[in-house]
Amino acid sequence: MSGTLVGSSRSVGWTSILVDHHRVQPSEGEFETASTPDQTIVVMLKGEQHIEAFADGLWRRTVYEPGTVGTTPGDRTDRLRRCVNRNSGRFDKANLYLPHLLLDEAVDEYRRAGQRSGDVNLNALAFHDPLICHTAKRLVEAMASGAADLYAAATARWLAAHLVCFHSGRADAERLTLDAGVISDRRIARVLEMMSSRLSNPPTLDELAAEAGVSKFHFVRLFREKVGRTPHAFLLQLRLKAAQSMLAATDLDIGTIAALSGYSRSAELTSAFSRRFGTTPKGWREAARA
Repeated sequence: MSGTLVGSSRSVGWTSILVDHHRVQPSEGEFETASTPDQTIVVMLKGEQHIEAFADGLWRRTVYEPGTVGTTPGDRTDRLRRCVNRNSGRFDKANLYLPHLLLDEAVDEYRRAGQRSGDVNLNALAFHDPLICHTAKRLVEAMASGAADLYAAATARWLAAHLVCFHSGRADAERLTLDAGVISDRRIARVLEMMSSRLSNPPTLDELAAEAGVSKFHFVRLFREKVGRTPHAFLLQLRLKAAQSMLAATDLDIGTIAALSGYSRSAELTSAFSRRFGTTPKGWREAARA
């Protein structure tokens, strides 16, 4: 793999979080990630790459596209291989290295707020989180403009809290029942990862069935048995939850949020959102910020 380090927060003296912006021309090959003392968050910014990860004796494939996030705990290495096809091309990614001290502080705050204690598990091959993607882009822009470490420090603390709250197994029971880590059937776990990582470009039923390694008819039945709802209903919930998060925490316009959530037009998001929550995205945003 040939790549260029476009920019690094080392050059502007940030100490709260390390940010490296890479531009990569992919090539076929197997490799092992480097061990670091910090929590690693990889965010795809531009382009696309196909990655396979080796775990539990199996290779699992996922597609990284803009908005896809992967997380690796400190001191862990992963065995990966990059797959190149005729559509492969240069891509940009941001590697964020978050000190574990910030994660420990976030865990302690949640414990004091009455949530259950336990170890943070931030290890995921790929998932979709528009807020983390948006934050990574802003960090890269701030780094390029020479922003002070004060900006980086505030962003790093928010990122730690967001990861602990939404991506460490410390969320509410509804989320836990839908998390790939607690679905015993490994095929369904792979499907949930694919669905979460491709909200802006939802996979077809044929693609999901192929990922599960079963026929389309058998897949729908298997999915309903394991998850408790149809693939379409589950994907709709993922998309609406993503839209809610962006409405509450960003100033993105409704059209942009619709596109990031997998809707071709803002009117489609408004219709689905109104049916589910009884209010429009604009009305929900205003109420959430009141």
